[in-house]
Amino acid sequence: MYSLRASFRQSAKTISLLCFVVLLSAAASSGQAISLTATGGPPTTKTSVSGSGFSAKSAVDIFFDTTDELLIITDGTGAFPKTTLQVPASAVPGKHFVSAVQRSTGTGAQVAFTVHTNWAQQGFSSTHQGWNPYENVLNTSNVGSLDLLWSTNNFGFGVQSALSVFGNDIYFGGNNDHVFATNAGTGALIWDTATQNGVTATPALGGGQVCVGSGDDSIYLLNASSGTVSHSFATGGIIVGSSAIANGLCYFGSGDNNVYAMFLSDGFIPWVNITGGPIYSSPAVSNGVVFISSTDGYLYALNASNGAFLWKSFTGDNQGASPIVANGMVFLPSSNEGQLFAFYAKSGAPAWSLPVNIIYDYEPELAVANSVLYFFSSNDLYAVQTGTGNYRWAINLGSDTCLEPSVANGIVYLGDCFSGLVYAIDAASGNILWEYAMANGGVGAPAVVNGVVYTADRSGNLYAFGLPSSPAATAPALPALRSLRADLTLKPYKTQ
Repeated sequence: MYSLRASFRQSAKTISLLCFVVLLSAAASSGQAISLTATGGPPTTKTSVSGSGFSAKSAVDIFFDTTDELLIITDGTGAFPKTTLQVPASAVPGKHFVSAVQRSTGTGAQVAFTVHTNWAQQGFSSTHQGWNPYENVLNTSNVGSLDLLWSTNNFGFGVQSALSVFGNDIYFGGNNDHVFATNAGTGALIWDTATQNGVTATPALGGGQVCVGSGDDSIYLLNASSGTVSHSFATGGIIVGSSAIANGLCYFGSGDNNVYAMFLSDGFIPWVNITGGPIYSSPAVSNGVVFISSTDGYLYALNASNGAFLWKSFTGDNQGASPIVANGMVFLPSSNEGQLFAFYAKSGAPAWSLPVNIIYDYEPELAVANSVLYFFSSNDLYAVQTGTGNYRWAINLGSDTCLEPSVANGIVYLGDCFSGLVYAIDAASGNILWEYAMANGGVGAPAVVNGVVYTADRSGNLYAFGLPSSPAATAPALPALRSLRADLTLKPYKTQ
């Protein structure tokens, strides 16, 4: 009897092992597959997931990392069509995984999604409002722990423009007539391309191209990977303001009084519109409209598709201040008038103005986040409501100072163009949370990307500041399919 029981137990173990092997083999050879329409982007990105090779009319859970986000019922062929999946706002920079798991078998397929943000042009986006709305690593609780990750100086006579950060690269212009690309992780030089005069404009990235103007009167399209010149166009005047990229076009102004649009794909100029004076400012683009300031003392609004004139409003500025656009309004300081103006974007009608004393150098000196406008005037950094101009707070940071702000996740970052101090300030209260002394005066507003603060000084030093590795959040590892737990409260997603 004992031998029979032992034999039975051994047979049961053998059968169980065989079943386990068969199940693993089925998982490996099931042919289940999924794909994403977008495999990278910032938190809250909407991508579409589709799949095939599952059992017909079966329940499939879609996970982002280990969280069950969607329940889908496959069709009669075991497939499911493109279904919208939104990346969680809390997803930190790095490689994440989307998994599709069939409930009845525990088998499935996985694909990677890389979370990242790009500070692709002056002021983060074509509105130039200086706000990265996706930053989720640095916050008011941990920014005081920022450390210098690296600094480098390999760029001749220094850095002349603010920085753009796209993918793993940093782009900027130098006063030795060059445009540079460096590695965002180390600062190592990737390429540099010479123009015929100084480059004060911040490069703009889009469509695999770098769009940047030069003091040699030309606009350049450079291959973002190699720096080779794809196209160039000679205007009749210097280009010192930064470009704005939107809708496959690069928009810029020139000292020849004209506003231009250029296709990133082939360098073709579809339209030009003339103003009453040289243009040294950076245009902002929002909702199909180009906003640009001319030294004739007017702010212009032009149709972004064809350049048609929409409206102009008097500012009195003749030095080249740059507008930013946010919350349906355009904000622009005027040195001659000593005012900060707010105009309604649709009509150009004035909304409000404040007395200011802002030092600027053709780049936007303003930033907007969450309906609050930040700017430095005389000795103080101010925060005011965008809709009314009412003051929320002010903090004194010293006299004779020029500071260009950026905002990310409740923090205002500034680089002092005289003293070289870099600040992180609580956007809600104005309290200083962190500061660092660079070797020379800062250049442009800091770029805040993927939990790292990038900035530069006028001695040609690049700086990267980040959290020590231990407190910094990291993306999770690839989860095992069988470790994923379905959310049984989910209702089936209704595919179209």
